[in-house]
Amino acid sequence: MLLFALFGKVDMPLLFKCIAGGTVITAVEFLTGALVNIRMKLNVWDYSGLPLNLYGQISLPFSLGWCLLSLPISFLCDYFLSFA
Repeated sequence: MLLFALFGKVDMPLLFKCIAGGTVITAVEFLTGALVNIRMKLNVWDYSGLPLNLYGQISLPFSLGWCLLSLPISFLCDYFLSFA
C-alpha cells in the first residue's frame, strides 16, 4: 500500500520507481528485523553471512533484489491507477 501511494502520487521515471521501491521495502525489512529478530530474539532471518549487511537484517544483494521486484509492482500500480 505504501508503494501504491508513492507511485500514484508522484510521476517518476521507471528507474527511480525501482530505486524508491527497493529503498522503502529495505527500510521496512530493517525495521521489522530489528523488532522481530533483535528485540524479540526470534531469529527469523539472518544475513550476517552475506556481504555488505547491516546488523544481519538487510544486505545489499537482497536490497538490489527488492529494487528489481518493485518493477512489477510499479506496473501493477500504473494499471490500477489507470481505472481511477
